[in-house]
This record gives sequence, C-alpha cells and structure tokens, in this order.
Amino acid sequence: MWHLKRTGAWLALAFIIGRLLVAGVYWPLLAVPLLLWACRPARWALPLAVIIALVGGLWGQGAVALPPVPLDTGQEVLLTAQVVKSTPTRQLVQVDRVDDRPLDDPFRVSLRRAYGDEDLLRRGQRIRVAASLESPGQRRAPGGFDEAQYLHGQGAFAVARAKEAVRALPPADTLPDRVTRYMQTSLDDRLSPEGAALSRAILLGETAGLHPDFYHRAQLLGMVHVFAVSGLHVGMILGLIMAILHLLQVASPWAKLLLAAPLLIGYALMVGAPPSAIRAVVMAMVALLALGSYRYGDPPSILAYAGLALVLMDPFCLWQIGFQLSFTVTAGLLLFIRPLQRLLAPLPPALSSALAVALAAELAGAPLLAYYFNLWTPLSVLANVLFVPIVGVLVPLVLLGLLAGPLLPPLSLFLFWLADRLAALLIWLVQVPGAWLADRHVNIGAPGFKMVLLAYALLILGLIVSHRLKAIDWRHRVLALALPAVMVALLWAPVRDDLSCLVLDVGQGSCAFWQSPAGTRLLLDTGPGTDGAAAAMRALGVNRLDGVILSHGDSDHINGLARLLDDVRVDRLFIPAPLMKEEALQALAPRLTDTALVPVADRERLSLKDLALRLTLLNSGEDEANANQLAAHLADGRLSLAAPGDSPADSLAHWDRPAADIFLVPHHGSRYSLDPADLRAHRPQLACCSAGPHNRYGHPHPQVRAAYRRAEIPFYLTAEAGSLYIFRMPEGLEVHTPYA
Repeated sequence: MWHLKRTGAWLALAFIIGRLLVAGVYWPLLAVPLLLWACRPARWALPLAVIIALVGGLWGQGAVALPPVPLDTGQEVLLTAQVVKSTPTRQLVQVDRVDDRPLDDPFRVSLRRAYGDEDLLRRGQRIRVAASLESPGQRRAPGGFDEAQYLHGQGAFAVARAKEAVRALPPADTLPDRVTRYMQTSLDDRLSPEGAALSRAILLGETAGLHPDFYHRAQLLGMVHVFAVSGLHVGMILGLIMAILHLLQVASPWAKLLLAAPLLIGYALMVGAPPSAIRAVVMAMVALLALGSYRYGDPPSILAYAGLALVLMDPFCLWQIGFQLSFTVTAGLLLFIRPLQRLLAPLPPALSSALAVALAAELAGAPLLAYYFNLWTPLSVLANVLFVPIVGVLVPLVLLGLLAGPLLPPLSLFLFWLADRLAALLIWLVQVPGAWLADRHVNIGAPGFKMVLLAYALLILGLIVSHRLKAIDWRHRVLALALPAVMVALLWAPVRDDLSCLVLDVGQGSCAFWQSPAGTRLLLDTGPGTDGAAAAMRALGVNRLDGVILSHGDSDHINGLARLLDDVRVDRLFIPAPLMKEEALQALAPRLTDTALVPVADRERLSLKDLALRLTLLNSGEDEANANQLAAHLADGRLSLAAPGDSPADSLAHWDRPAADIFLVPHHGSRYSLDPADLRAHRPQLACCSAGPHNRYGHPHPQVRAAYRRAEIPFYLTAEAGSLYIFRMPEGLEVHTPYA
C-alpha cells in the first residue's frame, strides 16, 4: 500500500480537518486513526497538528464578501458582473459594481435569468443586468436542488433574480481571457456547432452549450467527468507537452518542469481554476518537482498537498461536489488499481489495466454519486472503457489544431476536420449505443450519510484484506465480486412501503406520486421543470411506474415527461385523446417505444393490481383554454384520491365520481376552478394545492382558501409546506412536511 510517509502530508490533512470541524462537520474525526497509521507522523508533529487544525478552522472566516444590498426586499439594483461558471441550468457571476458604483469587495451570486432570456453566457463574459437580490432556496422535494448548499460551496450566499434580459459588455482583456476567446472563436469557426460545443465542454469545461438531453445521458453513463477539467485533461495536456519536448530533445527534468508549469497553470486559469483542475495541476507539478530532484514522489502525499493548496485558495471548496468527487476518485485510483490488477490478472494486460482504472474510479465514486445524485451506474465502467479513449484522441487533435492555426493553417484545418469527425462519432456513441447502456442505470434512492461512510469503510476493509493476501485464487475473486453487491445493498434506500401519496413541490405546476399497498405506482402529471419528477423518482428509488396520467398538455404539467421517460420505465401513459395531435407529445415518440399509449376520449375504468382507476375526459365548460382535462379518481382499498387537473368549475359539475380522501385542488387554486357545490358533495378529508411561491397568478386565490376553511377541510399548500408525504395510519391520514 502507498504510505503517506511525509509528516507534511499529516499537517496538510490536519489543516483541512480543522476547517471542517469548525464548520460543524465532525465525521472526519473517524478517519484520524487511519491517517495516523498511514502517515506515520513524527512525534513532534502531533501537537503541531492541533495548532494547524485551529488555523485551518479559522481560515476563510470572512473571506467571502456579502452583498451590500439587503436581501428579499424586492429592491431593484443594476449589477455589473463577470460570468464565473455557466452550465445548461444556471450561471454563477461575480458582481464588481452595483448601480455603477465599484465595490471594494466583489461578491458572487447565482443568476436567475428573466423569462425568455436564453442567449448563451460563457465563462469570463462581462454582463449588466437589473435584478433583485434574494436568499437562496432550500430543497423542497426529494431529489430537489438545494440551492443554498450548492452556493455555499461556491462562496456565494445570494441569488440575483433578473428583471430583464442580460446585456453583454465588452470582454475582459487579461491574457487568460484572450487565450480563451481565441480558443472559443477557433472552435466555433472550424468545427460544426455540435463539435464545437462538445470540444468547449471537454477542453474548457463550458457545458452551457451542450444539449441538456446529451448532458443528462452522459450523467447516466457515468461520463460527466470528461466535462469537468481534471486529471484526465491535465494528464493529456502534460503528455502532449512531454511528447513535444521529447521531439525537441529536451532531457533535463528541471527544464521540463520550467516549461510545463506555466502552460499547465495557464490552462487552469483559462478554464476558471476549478478545484479538479487545480488539484491535477498541483499534483503534476509536485510530481515533476520530485522527478527533477530525484526524490521519491509519493502520490497520496502529493494529493494531500494539492488539497491544502485548494483550501488555501478557496476555503469553501470543501463543500463543492466537484472537489469531493475529484479527490475521492483520485484517492481511489491510487489505492485500488494495483489490487484490482491482481484480481484481473487472468485477462490480457492491456484489458486488465483499462478495467482496473475504470473499476477503481467506479468503486471510489459510487457512494458519493448515490448520496448526491441517487444513482448507481453499473455499466459506466464499460462506457468509460469504450468512450473515454476517444476523448484521449480528441483532446490532442484539437490542441494541435489550435497550436498549428497561426503557423500552418492547412495542417490546422486538417486536424480540426479529423477532430470534428471524432466528435461526431463520440456524440453518436453516447446517443445510440450509449442510450442502451444508460437505460441500465439504477435509481438507488437517497442513502443516509452514515451508510455512505459505512460503504467507504467496507472498501477500505477490502483493500486491507487484499494487501494481506500473498496469492489470489478463484475464491478471492468471487468474494471480490460480492463486495460491490454488499456496498449497493448498504446504499439502497427505496421508498417506504407505507407511503400512499406524495404531492411534490414542483413550483408553479403539478406532480403527485401514488403508491398502493400492493406496490402499484402512478404519477399524476410531471411538473414544469425538466428534471423535477425524474429527480424525485431517483430519490425514492423508483425504477418502474405502472402508469403516468397527464391531465393536459400545458407545460407546467408535461415538461418533466421527457426526462422521466429517460430515467424510469413507464408501462402506460394515460392522456386526453385531443393531446395525441399536439406537437409536444409527438416529439416524445422516440421515448415511448416501451410505453403503452392510452388516449381517453370519454370515460375509462381500469384495474391495475389492487388499484381501481377511473379516468374522465372533462371537455365541457366555457373555459376553452382549460378544456379537455383528464380527471382521475384512484382507490386502492386503503386510500382514494381525486385529481381534476386544471378543470374549471363548470366542468367539475359534470364529473361523476365517488368522494375521495385526498383532493388535488384544481388549477393551483384558481378562483375560476372553485365549485362550492362540488366541494360539499364530495367532501375530502384533506386538500392539497400545488402552487409556486410568489407566483404571478396569485394562486391560490383568497376565496379558494376561505371556501376550504368554511368547509373545515384541511388545506395544504406546497408553496408554504413544500412536498407533502401522506400516510394512511390506523387513526387516519397523516401528513408529513419535512421541507417546511
């Protein structure tokens, strides 16, 4: 086993642990005995570590500037900022002027664009926008995005809600910015749009230009690491530099270090200095330094020094998922590759080496991926073995094309032509054969952090046992296969059997999950966001739905269907018959090959195991915009639910149904959907209203809340309580609101 023989590594880890302890994260104390055994620090280093841990705890206190404008007041300010990070879903910007006044301490915010403002924002771009500053949101649904936690890791504590479209300003003029613009312009001019977007994502970490479906498919394949500049990219660039220096007959290790270091540092600055890139560059430079001084380069020690360098630069990086995954996977590669190569010894050396690298990364990252993304991707090893080598060829081709551009334009064009063909091949592989591999992912649920620590303890135990074995036979290989199975069993966190209904907080939209005692599972609508329903199914550990019922084709009810069909097997899709002609549904045809489409033109009565399902097309009424609503009544012998979609009040009068225990308030609480007579005739035990906080429609209307209050019907609003977990207990219905 590698040993952290250097006392400095122990002191570097003490600094990091102290930073965590002062922040209230105490589990690293469990690792101290293991670190003492691995590091073997000198006696004098033990008391010094306590002092350094205290320094680490105090490091960064007050290092992040807070907005000078009060939050949550709705006050509009003019922000001038630079884009720090841009992804397909959000932008992080650093504000240096407020109302054209320069700030001594620039601060970071997450930018929420105005409706319809969809122009691509690239990292380094300067912008101006009128916005109000708000506190970041908390998680309000299982699998939902915890904005506050994410921004904490980015050193940001506010959200800027844009009141208008973002205005682009002249770009910054630093050397890294000029090099980045040259690369972006060259890629856009000489590659196809798809090839340029893929090359920018791989080389520069700019994922904003990738199609969201492609990016999600890469996530399911466990390949998203190729879009986070890390050791893979730095290693490729370092290899290219070493090859060029070899051709130039540069043999001195010190000369290699002096020539490579500025290029690697410049590359890290050019891509925005993310933790994974800084970690890789620091490790590469320390390794070159050890090579130049003819000293033994201990990789785990180098990893500890890289972590220290990052925490010194950014005290909040410890809370970034990228930091945690980067260091965990790198440690896994250092620790697990050799034992795995011993286990795979019967295979050809080239194959066993490639599989050992992929398996080591998979084992090290799986617990964290399960914790943060509620996924297990068992075939990601195969995907990485097949697809990542193509990235290993694509990166040098693009870099050589960029270098040859000013000197040998014909050679540059040829290299870019080859790179474009290779990018097209990679895109096709991810979309076609990759689709089959991605479909084999498992929604594992949301494991507790204690289970994650236990999974890592199991891996370390397996590592210790493997090092004590002098020889490996078939019995050891069988036991090694059982290790991932036990780890998955520890992390598996499926939905509770006694949960009957979950009304999801999806903002201004509608989505509810139903589970019968026999395990029949349905989803009623899929919400306005592309990932809300799918993320909830991942967090609940749901991999198959007996059916999805779409009340109608409005975006706030149907937008999440495409991602849901990618993530979960849906046996049946119940829709109002008029929706068959809608373009939104026809665009989903490629995703519906394994799903039975059930259009409802009038009334349908179905039995799904123990579930009685009544579907009614409510196509009468004066509100043409909300005509043709598919209303559903579910009953499983334990509980019943009525879901009228966005039906107006005059349509409800024509809905023939039994009374239900749970009533999903129609049209998010619009007063035009309130029918007091229907409420008296079908009095539910409780009503659930799905509406977004501070929505522009004013839902739910005060008259609606007053009507339910007069009828003495408990009224739950997702905008106030978050997602609603409803259980059927012997004493009656029980509603849990863990996100309130």
